Amino acid sequence: MSCFHPHREDVNFHRHGVGHSTGKTRWTKIAWSYARFFFSGTNPLSKRKTGGEEVYGHKEWLLGDGHVVGHGEVESTYSSFRLSFESQLEAEETGGTDNSSTSLMIPDDTRENQRLIMLKCRRLQSLERTISPIVVIAGLVRFQYQDILVATRNFQEERVLGRGALSCIYRASMRRGRGRRCKKLTVAIKKIHGSDKESFKTFSRELMIAGSLKKNPNSHVVPILGFSIDKEGLFLVYKYVAGGSLDLRLHPGSGNDDDQLSWIVRFKVALGTGRAVEYLHTGSDRCVIHRDIKPSNILLSSKNNPKLCDFGLATWIQRASMPFQCKNVRGTFGYLAPEYFQHGELSEKTDVYAFGVVLLELITGRKPIDIDKPCGDQNLVLWAKRITEKTCGAVVVEDLVDPRLKTSFYNHNEMRRTICAAFACLKNEPSERPTISNVLNMLCGDCGKQ
Repeated sequence: MSCFHPHREDVNFHRHGVGHSTGKTRWTKIAWSYARFFFSGTNPLSKRKTGGEEVYGHKEWLLGDGHVVGHGEVESTYSSFRLSFESQLEAEETGGTDNSSTSLMIPDDTRENQRLIMLKCRRLQSLERTISPIVVIAGLVRFQYQDILVATRNFQEERVLGRGALSCIYRASMRRGRGRRCKKLTVAIKKIHGSDKESFKTFSRELMIAGSLKKNPNSHVVPILGFSIDKEGLFLVYKYVAGGSLDLRLHPGSGNDDDQLSWIVRFKVALGTGRAVEYLHTGSDRCVIHRDIKPSNILLSSKNNPKLCDFGLATWIQRASMPFQCKNVRGTFGYLAPEYFQHGELSEKTDVYAFGVVLLELITGRKPIDIDKPCGDQNLVLWAKRITEKTCGAVVVEDLVDPRLKTSFYNHNEMRRTICAAFACLKNEPSERPTISNVLNMLCGDCGKQ
C-alpha cells in the first residue's frame, strides 16, 4: 500500500454487532487514495445509512502494518483501524485498479471514555456498599488519595517493597492523630493495578478478609490499618514489618553466609507461621484459605518474629474439611497441592501442603524449584522424597539439612520433628495430611499425632 492522500469528514454510522444493543457511534471517516491495494476473501456487501444517504460497501477489515489482516465488527476493537471499501459501484468500475479508494474510519473516543467513566463510577459505588459493614466492624481508617500520594512521595520508585501480578507495595510514612497525639507511622501501602471488574473483586475480597481478621488479631498475621478508594486507584494500608521477607533472608543469593538464619530462628519461624495458618483456619467464623503461603509472604520483625501477609488470593470456605471446586487455579508453582493444581480442589489441606514446602525450605535451605540444580534434583519435594525412599522411610537428618547449618549448632530433636511434620504435610492425598493444629503438635513434640 502506498501513496496515501487523505481528506476527512465526520459521519455517524449505526453500530451493528451480534449480541450487542443497537446505538450510534460517532466515527471520523478518512478517505484514502492509493496506488495499489491487494486483498483476498469474499465478503458480502453491507448497506449503511449516513444521514439520508445509503452507502454500500464491503464489511470492515482490520488494517495492520499496511496490510489487511482480518475482519471484525466496527465496535469490537476501539483502538484498531477499520477499512471500508467505499462503494459497490466504484469497486465494480475500477476493479481494484490504481484509481480505487478506501475509507479509514477512526472512532471518536469521547463517548467511549464517558461510558468507561460511568462504568467505573458504578463499580466504585458497588464497592462502597460491599465493604461498608466490615469497615465499621473492624474500625478501618479511610485515607484520602492525597494522603497516599504524600505518604509514598508520589509513588517514588525507591519506596517499592515488592511487585506482584496485580499489585505493587510501597513503604510509606503517614501521620495518625492530631496535635500532640499525632504520630508518624511507617506503613506498607498496597496499590491494586487496573480498574476492571477483576481488580475490584480482588480489592474487595482482600479488604474484607483482612478486615475480618482484625476483629480478633493474631500476632503472627500482618494487620490491615486502613484503605483508600478513589477514582485514581484502590489502596490497602498495612502495618510495616521492618525485617524483610523470609525469602530474602533464607535465599539471599549473594553467596554471603554471614547473615544466614540460624536454626533457632528457623524453628521459631516454623512455629509462628504454623500458628498464623491455624488462626486463619480456626480463628474466625469462617475458614480462611490463604492459597499463597510461601517465604516471600512471610515477613520477619526486627526480633525475627514471623508475620504472614498478602491476602490477595485468600478466600473463605464454609467448612474446612469440605473441598471447594475452583474454576481458576491461583498460587505459586512449587507450593501448589496436587489436587488443587490438577483438579482445582481447594480446602484447608491446600495450605497444609504449602506449609510443608516451607518447612522443607527451612530444613534444607533450598528453593522449591531450582533450575541450577542437576536434572532430577530441581524439584525440592521430589528430591526430598527420593532421599527417604532410599532409606526405606527413615529420617536421615544429615542428608536433608542445609549445609550452612552443619557448621553451627542445631537441635537434632527439633530438626527430626520438623522433618517428620514436613513429610506429613506433603502427602499426595489430602485426606492423609494432618490438620495444621496437628502439625503444630508434631513440631512441639508429638510426632505421631495426626
